[in-house]
Amino acid sequence: WKDLPKVSWDKSHLETVFTIGEKTRRFSIESSSKPKELLVLDSKRSNQINIGIKNLPSMSKLKDIIEEMDDKIITREGVEKLQSLMPCEEEISAIKEAQKENSEIPLGTAEQFLLIMNSISGLECRLKLWAFKVDFKAMEKDICEPLKSLKDGMKKVKKSKTFAKLLSLTLEVGNVLNRSHIEAFQLDYLAKLSWVKDTVAKKTLLYHMTRELVLNDPQVGDLSSDFEDLVVVTRNDYEQLKANLKGMEDECINSLGYMKLSARYNSDTHDLVSMFLTNAAERIMSMKTVIKLVMTEYSKFLSWVGMPAHLHKDYPPSKTAAILVDFAREASEMRNIVATEIGKENNRKEKVKSLDGAKSSSKKNTHKSHKIRTAGKSIDDKKMSPNPRADGLEAFLDAAAVDLKSKRRRSKKINLEDFDISAM
Repeated sequence: WKDLPKVSWDKSHLETVFTIGEKTRRFSIESSSKPKELLVLDSKRSNQINIGIKNLPSMSKLKDIIEEMDDKIITREGVEKLQSLMPCEEEISAIKEAQKENSEIPLGTAEQFLLIMNSISGLECRLKLWAFKVDFKAMEKDICEPLKSLKDGMKKVKKSKTFAKLLSLTLEVGNVLNRSHIEAFQLDYLAKLSWVKDTVAKKTLLYHMTRELVLNDPQVGDLSSDFEDLVVVTRNDYEQLKANLKGMEDECINSLGYMKLSARYNSDTHDLVSMFLTNAAERIMSMKTVIKLVMTEYSKFLSWVGMPAHLHKDYPPSKTAAILVDFAREASEMRNIVATEIGKENNRKEKVKSLDGAKSSSKKNTHKSHKIRTAGKSIDDKKMSPNPRADGLEAFLDAAAVDLKSKRRRSKKINLEDFDISAM
């Protein structure tokens, strides 16, 4: 360290730029002139209320909207916010006491909101009824749609020709392989078709059955499309639906107590509540009847598929639907695989037929050309040795002229040989 070199630097500059000075406070004229607010609630509660009422109507309209239960202005989410921000007695008493002591100072927004809420008679009951009114349609839909899906699903299963063929073929194949003579089987057996394999090609039993069906009927239907309604059934607990309906009934009964409170207000509100509760009670009773009828029909459906009565309790709709939906999905996938496979086989057969046809036509053409060449050779031979009967007039005349010349030559030759030269 003692041997380090000396370096010149601007000491005053660095001291200036690195000195931490005291910041001057800025006072806003606006803030000083702004009127003070009387804040009674703690900061956490005040922030909770201010954030919650941010999207609600103004304070001047809020009380009327709540009393009229106008769900067009305040949605279900808004009703939930109002329920979560309801004031307690301690808060109201603290606000009123502070207001007496500081009457000249206006209340804060959160404090004003709590006083308005407290001024509405029967607020808790009113908000519960309002929430029930807003939720009723959604709750009704959540109960009725699964019931309709179960009803329609059972109907389509019974009418499905593809499912009937698969059941029949499964029963017959099972009796043959197991050397039995049963008349029905439980639905759980359908799940085994996709993992039981043959000992030769290691193909599943579902593959062989699907192939037989497609070969007999190439237009066999898609089982998944027949069982679409059952997909909804797999997602619902029908015992819970009954419990939900019971909760709706209890809520409707509790809401009847609001009728006495609503009598204190205008007739429009009273009529609205009366009409809603009357209609809700009627629809709840109708849903109870529908649930009973659909579940009775479901019990008959289990008997239809061969399920013993003592096992019905072990097969709720969601379980039965899951078995059928999974089987339908596997059967549809296997149907597509088999159809593609058969299509390729048919294409190969068509190619083989076309190749065989091309070979046979090639042989015929070769045989014809051979005949043509043979016929052409005989014609040339006939031209070399004319046949007057086979040719036309011109050929006949040409042939006659050739014969005549040849006869003359032969006759001249004979005369010369017979002529006695020695006598000359």
